[in-house]
Amino acid sequence: MTFINFINISTNIINMKVGNMNIIEKQRIKKNLNQEQLAEMVGLSQPSISLICNGNIKGLKFSVVKRLSEALDISVEEIFSDPEFIEQNITVR
Repeated sequence: MTFINFINISTNIINMKVGNMNIIEKQRIKKNLNQEQLAEMVGLSQPSISLICNGNIKGLKFSVVKRLSEALDISVEEIFSDPEFIEQNITVR
């Protein structure tokens, strides 16, 4: 196996792991924050951040999304334009 092949395989594995993450989880990792740190910045519990990052919570308040956007240095528009986030966290009534 050449070094280039190794890099390509490693990149594919990383992309597979990141593929179904929503923008909150991707940005948290990109900013090198653990869930506890993000929770503290946003004023939520670590289990709540885990639920958001894993797409296991519905009906997030806009105020929470705004605080997440500020903590992660992304716009609210970026969050709401992420299909994974919308599918996982937004309930349409």
